[in-house]
Amino acid sequence: IERSFSSDKEHVRQCVRPPRFIEVMDRESTEKRFVVEVDIVPSLNIVKNKVYAVRLPNFKESSNKVEFEKETILRRVGSKTEPVSDKDLSDFYQRVRDRDAQRQEAEKNLFFSAPESCQDLGRKLTMLLTSGKKFIEKEKWFILVTNKFKSDDVCNIDWLLNMNVFCVFDFDPESKTSGLCKTYLQHHAANMHFLQSYRKPAGSSIKEFTSQLHLFEQTSWIFCNGRTDFIGNETPCDEMTWIKTKMTFLRESVSLICKQILPKGTFQVIFLLTSPVEKPLLHTFYEFFTDMEGHEDIICICESEKNYQKWQSFAEGSCGKETVNNSSVVGMKMSHVNATLQHVQPVNACAHKHLPVFVKGTCLLETQIEEQMHSLEILTVDHCNETSKDFINEEKTNIERQFYRGGRVTWLNFWLAENKYVD
Repeated sequence: IERSFSSDKEHVRQCVRPPRFIEVMDRESTEKRFVVEVDIVPSLNIVKNKVYAVRLPNFKESSNKVEFEKETILRRVGSKTEPVSDKDLSDFYQRVRDRDAQRQEAEKNLFFSAPESCQDLGRKLTMLLTSGKKFIEKEKWFILVTNKFKSDDVCNIDWLLNMNVFCVFDFDPESKTSGLCKTYLQHHAANMHFLQSYRKPAGSSIKEFTSQLHLFEQTSWIFCNGRTDFIGNETPCDEMTWIKTKMTFLRESVSLICKQILPKGTFQVIFLLTSPVEKPLLHTFYEFFTDMEGHEDIICICESEKNYQKWQSFAEGSCGKETVNNSSVVGMKMSHVNATLQHVQPVNACAHKHLPVFVKGTCLLETQIEEQMHSLEILTVDHCNETSKDFINEEKTNIERQFYRGGRVTWLNFWLAENKYVD
């Protein structure tokens, strides 16, 4: 600014915003490239009746120096920027006065306009998770992709504890010691995996592979960028190293899950962005988008607008701005997400189960212990008590209809009859 403007430098500083460096992603290259974006906000009280001449910098390769051109008044003509010639100066100054009048009217309208109505994020969130139904489907699987959780957010994951979480792609190396994984393990059993765990051995069938990893029995927790508490060669790495060393494993694991393990339409992918977004997580979105052949079952939940912007700019390259925005919930606190989604879950959060003992008392059956005995179907004394009343009132007719049409009888059928919900 100092060298490009001979006068009114303070005006320029007030109107020209600091540059933003927007990284351009290239899946085939590890080189960093950026687009520089500079916003100019010309407030009328600063620029009224003003015209600013500028000396443009020009790099000369012959001298290897930046030289400044002579001072010139520039204007936009369509998509181009052109100097104002002497013969056009009179007309140009007249247009400046016209533009000042237009700017004054626009600023006045902006000042007096009513604030934009608040978006109903709660309804949007429930519609995305339930696919427009009243409750989240009990049979649907969920894949979670997340990065580092804040301590406040970890306290608000009851909604996750009640979902059929097939696997978690976790980019937080400390998750098992202080993050989401640690909290989840207090309530559920889970198998700890790395990306290379999903490299299917040649000659083995999918059935053998899923059985070996216990994929449909316990949640598979995939540490995508190392694990700080793991004794072995699984240390966290920076973005560029990750792309070189782990990108192939990610691609193979996503492809295996989406194309061979889970049928299309039986699962949703939730990107839960709780900290700044980095390249590996963006590449993960691209792999899911490609292997799922679209965006319809991919959801993004992000409280921070700043974190979301990087995600959005990358995702738009694959499926367009409108599609990304329609599938994203931005600006909602995790505590609000937690409370909202519990209303559309078939079971109540953190319900306790009990078993009878031979001395006619009961003992607590912890969920993670039950999940470790996945080969057994355990009937507890308070079986089905965790079913929410809203779900019962809404679905009891459908449950009974399926039974009378020859559907498989479940413990819920007996429970509904025993508690007089049905005749």
